[in-house]
Amino acid sequence: MFDIKWIRDNPEEFDRGMTRRGLEPQSAALIALDATRRETETLAQEIQAERNKLSKEVGELKAKGEDAVDLIAKVSRTKAAEAEAGKAADEASAALDEAMAQLPNLPAADVPDGTDEAANEEIRVWGDKPKFDFTPKEHFDIGEALGLMDFETAARMSGARFVLLSGALAHMERALANFMLDLHTTEHGLTEVNPPALVNDDALFGTGQLPKFGGDLFKTEVFDPEFLGHSSRDIAWPRFLIAYEKWMSEDPDLFTNDLEEFQKKHQAEFEDIIVNSVEEELKKSGGKRELWLIPTAEVPLTNIVAGQIVEADTLPRRYAAMTWCFRSEAGAAGKDTRGMIRQHQFTK
Repeated sequence: MFDIKWIRDNPEEFDRGMTRRGLEPQSAALIALDATRRETETLAQEIQAERNKLSKEVGELKAKGEDAVDLIAKVSRTKAAEAEAGKAADEASAALDEAMAQLPNLPAADVPDGTDEAANEEIRVWGDKPKFDFTPKEHFDIGEALGLMDFETAARMSGARFVLLSGALAHMERALANFMLDLHTTEHGLTEVNPPALVNDDALFGTGQLPKFGGDLFKTEVFDPEFLGHSSRDIAWPRFLIAYEKWMSEDPDLFTNDLEEFQKKHQAEFEDIIVNSVEEELKKSGGKRELWLIPTAEVPLTNIVAGQIVEADTLPRRYAAMTWCFRSEAGAAGKDTRGMIRQHQFTK
């Protein structure tokens, strides 16, 4: 995803790149969304700071034995304002994130402009193209005639765009995969990896498949008993912070004035309350979560280091993998659908 600060600082360069991609200029709309986000976030922070200040004053008055009714009423009145400002900030941030997530990469300077593959430039050619004194057969005609490629049986099991390979052809596919892995791991220093074929939303977003290409992917629903306990704690902390703000606004005298001290003292107790509520929600869903079948091994391989700070002395990291890959090919209707082209499942 682009850095909105870079777009603010380089709107003309950004728009030139979008224009080369065949899109209208985008910077003005994005900068406007960013301005709204920053304004609403600032307002929410200012209201929160004012409430914290008032809450501290309430505590000081009570410590002196003085009446704090008016201040407590003022704190309560800011509750709705803060909630409204927070909602507006969340909506503005979500709108900006959604718009940014749809953006394509900027083309490199040496990439030729064009609307389709006709504008591609041939960089180099390797080997000689074969010439035949007969009309070559299609791969599926040869495979079916040899009894090694069976689309009919695959269709009975799985539907269209699947194939069953057997005998020598299945052996050849496996041999080619072994050859590729052996070559790259023994002669070029790559590390072989056998990664998961099911990944979460974040993995696909980080490699650019989501949200733009979600229609070309397969999504699964997985029952995972561990999801009930493990993920509840992952979800709980943000809810705890929301609950903390709510509790503090309703009864400022309930907490110490030091947020850090309060968190250390009460975090476990109140987090457990939130964890229990999350677990109840997860139990209602039956412990199900959604995962995606990978469209390419690049997705799990790239995510090996996702969210990590990688030490320079461990670079470069070079991986190789052979995986099943899955694509719905939703945008390929009516073209290249015969044979082993645009299959829903393939080896890569």
